[in-house]
Amino acid sequence: MNLIEENLVLSLVRIIIDFDVESRALSIRNANASMATKIAWPFESKDAADRTFFEGRLALSPVGIIVGMRSGLPKYIPINLKDVETAGFEDGDEVSLETLKSKGLINPSGRERRLPLKILGTGELSMKLTFKARAFSIGAKEKLEASGCTLKVLPGRKKWVKPSVAKNLARADEYFAKKRAAAAAEAASASEPAASA
Repeated sequence: MNLIEENLVLSLVRIIIDFDVESRALSIRNANASMATKIAWPFESKDAADRTFFEGRLALSPVGIIVGMRSGLPKYIPINLKDVETAGFEDGDEVSLETLKSKGLINPSGRERRLPLKILGTGELSMKLTFKARAFSIGAKEKLEASGCTLKVLPGRKKWVKPSVAKNLARADEYFAKKRAAAAAEAASASEPAASA
């Protein structure tokens, strides 16, 4: 092969490689961030638009991971009815976070120590108990009410509100309470003349 043919072959190879890199980069734009990190860096595109696209995707990827991890944390300590049945409770006993800890059904540690209790409906219950929990599943509520148990839903923690916002909310409640009282007094005075006539 002479020099011209070698240059022609080399330029064709470069065109094929560049075409392959560009087609992969275009397909990556439709893929997720993890795919972009796996494919983009080995090809080292010289195009500034491609580089900024991949760098931007990489810069955003940790945020998505953090948010996803936060959303996967449990909000309750779950307990099933079958576990309560086998725990040795007697008729009339109270089932709460403290009694479940003392019976050894749950052993919350770390972050779980601050979580409230949720009763789930897997299993059956043959005795009448008093349940104190933050939440009940629909199935558990139906089964417990059918067996004659007493359910007490514990209140959740109040969300922190900025003091100025709390003040405005209190003013709004006060204002609407006065409006309701005035409307009730007006309705009562309007019904009195009709009754006396």
